Order: sequence, then C-alpha cells, then structure tokens
Amino acid sequence: MRTFVLVCLFEEGLGVVAWIVGRLCGYSPVTTIQFTWASLVWGVLGTLPLIFALLLLERCPATALVKIRRVVREVLAPLFHGFSLWQLFVVALLAGVGEEILFRGFIQGGLGIFLAFLNVPSAQLVALLVASILFGMVHPITRTYAILCMFAGLYLGGLWIWSDNLLVPIAVHALYDFFALSYLLRSYRLNSRHPIKEAAAED
Repeated sequence: MRTFVLVCLFEEGLGVVAWIVGRLCGYSPVTTIQFTWASLVWGVLGTLPLIFALLLLERCPATALVKIRRVVREVLAPLFHGFSLWQLFVVALLAGVGEEILFRGFIQGGLGIFLAFLNVPSAQLVALLVASILFGMVHPITRTYAILCMFAGLYLGGLWIWSDNLLVPIAVHALYDFFALSYLLRSYRLNSRHPIKEAAAED
C-alpha cells in the first residue's frame, strides 16, 4: 500500500506542479480540457494504435527490445506485482492526468504560446517536438525505450493539436497505461510460474 500511495502522489504531483507553475506564469495548462462523450470515444479509439504497437513490439526479437522486456520484467514488474486491478487503474489514471498536464498542457502548450509570441516559424510543431523529446528523456529505462516514449509523446501531442481537447491524450495515456500494466503483470506472474520456459524463450 505504501508503494501504491507514493506512486499516486508522484504521478498526480506532476500535474499539480505544472498547474501551479503555469498559473504563476499566467497560463493554465488545463484550459482545453472539455468533458464530452466525443472526447472519451476518441480517447478509446486513440488507444488502439498504441496497444497494437505494444503487442507487435512484444513479439519482436530485436536485441534492443529484448533488453527492454528484461529490464521491465526485472525492475518494473516487481514494483507493481502486489497491485490489484483497481490500484493499477488508479495509477494509470493519475499518470495520464499528471503527465499529460505537465508535458502536453504545460510544456507543449506553454512553449507553443511563447514561441508564437516570438514569431518563431511553426511554433506549435517545435513545441510538440521539444515536449516529446523531454517526455522520452524522463523515461530512461533504456535508450530504445526513451526513443519509443518520444514517439508516443509525438502521437499524444498530435492528438491534442488535432482535437484541441487535452482530455483526449489524457484518456489515451491512461487507458494505454492500464492495459500495459495489466499485460505486464499478467506476463510476469505467468513467467514466474514457468521460469524455465521463459529462460528458454529468451535463448
């Protein structure tokens, strides 16, 4: 329970800090959040490409991806292995809210406004790229994983630009994290019961 509380405080803390700093700077990173049924539907549909990519990468034998799976199994899975399904959902929801308010709402949105004020060409695209690179950098499980997260950031930021509703990338992020964590723990528990078979698969 202690780990669960700490993870929740950290994830939601990201959004709170971004909101406070944004307000102090005269910019609210949550202004485009609109609670509509359409945004939730697009959030669900927008999750499908990420889930498809995850399942595809899980079956790819590339060395860099095998390394990611090993690190995730040895480091992240033990961290979450005691979590129930509802705890995974809460963590995923808070991660979606906190990280999207920070990286898309505050960094991408705020930087886009600042660069536009300076008359920087393609200010919105530059802000998208910067926010996505930073998003990848704060997920340094491996270099390849950071690059994959950067592309995920580009996708989420692009969804925000397209929809003009921060709720869409929040929903996509939260639903994907919930699926990924559930999938990770299911695989981890199955492999824990059959360690010999897992070792043979890696060889």
